[in-house]
Amino acid sequence: SDITTAEGRERFGKGNGMLAELDRSAPQDPFTRYVHLFRDAIWGADKAKLEEISAELEKLADRVPESLLLRAGFHGAYLHPAGEISFGRKLRNLDLALEELSAYNGLDPLNFLARVNLGVLRIEAGDFAGAEVDLQFVIRNAPEWAEPQYYLGRLRYNQGRLAEAERALRESLRLASTPARANFLAIVLAFRKDFAGA
Repeated sequence: SDITTAEGRERFGKGNGMLAELDRSAPQDPFTRYVHLFRDAIWGADKAKLEEISAELEKLADRVPESLLLRAGFHGAYLHPAGEISFGRKLRNLDLALEELSAYNGLDPLNFLARVNLGVLRIEAGDFAGAEVDLQFVIRNAPEWAEPQYYLGRLRYNQGRLAEAERALRESLRLASTPARANFLAIVLAFRKDFAGA
């Protein structure tokens, strides 16, 4: 949410209330600090602030491994079940993001969130084989999650495998319909010359 909108301010206020409760109930818990850093990063930190948050996340990593996933998101993009968060190009470094996510994946190879993020970044890096391994792993183990199917569809599109792209995108839409998914399916159908379906 954008903090300049009424909805954004309301959500920010609710989040502050929950953070205050967390501060009261678990002030010394490293996860409490992680939640503060996450919130600060999401709500529009500039490059200098993101660098500061990144350094703190690195220090937290041994106690809160999820901090590595968020930190990698600063250098790539951070995808989670609620949607994608982009930190723009402030600290963009695809190689570093892949390195950090691979390290995090080594700590927790069953973390579906890390695997999808790794798959998405591998698509961007042109490592289609690696992306397929990551996305198929998540699809097998979390078949109700639409995002891996969507990104598999994008991967197939990038590979020119349009029939497979269509199947994955249709499955993604079946699981959770969004305008972005429908629009991308329309592009695939147009390339397949299926103008009636588009």
